[in-house]
Amino acid sequence: MSSNEIRGRVLLGITGSVGAKDSVKLIELLCAKHEVQVVASTSSLAFFDLASAQCRAKVHTDEDDWYTWRQRGDRILHISLRNWADLFVIAPMTANTLGKLAGGICDNLLTTVFRAWQLGVKPLMVAPSMNKFMWEHPATETHLARLQSWNVCVIPPREKWLAGGDFGPAAMAKPEGIAESVGHILSANRTAAQTP
Repeated sequence: MSSNEIRGRVLLGITGSVGAKDSVKLIELLCAKHEVQVVASTSSLAFFDLASAQCRAKVHTDEDDWYTWRQRGDRILHISLRNWADLFVIAPMTANTLGKLAGGICDNLLTTVFRAWQLGVKPLMVAPSMNKFMWEHPATETHLARLQSWNVCVIPPREKWLAGGDFGPAAMAKPEGIAESVGHILSANRTAAQTP
């Protein structure tokens, strides 16, 4: 792909949901049109093949953030990623990560990037993925409303049979839909930036 075909720099955050089994497919779709880097939480690594993901994009883990800085002047990874990316999409986003983001907690690389993100300046998208009972808990609505008040775009989950055996509207959106949403948001952002 030539540099003029790259439509944006996308940072993909992956959290520890069964929805992360679709992460390699999502990375593949995003890489077809964008420059991509990945932030994978420690718990997400249980759900997808890290080696396959690393063949497609640079993958950063919590250890990269905590153990690469040695002295003043060294690169700070969560700030470097925040500066590099045009758009941050967290897919899947677990109930646990949702609560952390809404509460301002930053205890891993992904949540620290979020806390440093320029909300309202650069787009940020989240694709929830959780058990239907967690989705229906009142805290979920409250936390999502808080993120939306900060200009975070929520990609709605879809209905399906979930890993726990329940049917409900809490599964991560399909990778194709997420990739399409990323493209639309980047195009809209670019158009807005070019409008005098």
